[in-house]
Amino acid sequence: MGGAVSPPPPPPPPGLNDPRCRPAGVFVPLTVFCRQRLCPQGELQLPHPASPGDSPRPAGGPTAGNFAAEYMKEVAHLLQNYEMEPKIKIQLLQSVASWCYLNPVNQRRAKHLQFIPILVDLFDNRLEPTTKSDINSNLLLKFWTCYVLSVMTCNNLSCTQELRDYSSLKYHLQMLASENWSGWPENFAEELYFLIGFHRS
Repeated sequence: MGGAVSPPPPPPPPGLNDPRCRPAGVFVPLTVFCRQRLCPQGELQLPHPASPGDSPRPAGGPTAGNFAAEYMKEVAHLLQNYEMEPKIKIQLLQSVASWCYLNPVNQRRAKHLQFIPILVDLFDNRLEPTTKSDINSNLLLKFWTCYVLSVMTCNNLSCTQELRDYSSLKYHLQMLASENWSGWPENFAEELYFLIGFHRS
């Protein structure tokens, strides 16, 4: 189709490639992301590499629909209402990216579940990190947030239009675009900045 935007490639997960990463396709109880039974029992597929150094594999598409329909609402609830470590939030974002990648139905479902304001809110630090480890973890979380928003907005005009309404987003993307994105296939802050059309305003 003329004018269609090529989808962003699934990036490697910098900072998560360690022996504790689970093989791709392993189901993890959703309650590992909760504290003291804060959400119902469930299972969530997390798109981790099989071992450190593995190349990223395309995720999503029609086969992701079954998982998204059942668990996307729970993931939105967790991201919006519970304080979690950045690493856990990144694992949830990886799942959202997997569900929405090349899947317009899941992109619309994510928009309906208010993922856009939830994700944009992740750019605002309520408490400034003080240690180098915390700073790096928060930066990695923002990188993944840029990637998920890029996946959601690819060839999706309604998502792109909604993102233009967030006045603070332009500033956040400008700042993140200047960071070191080595290890990622693209600078997704820059990609998203142009995809939204902020360069024209």
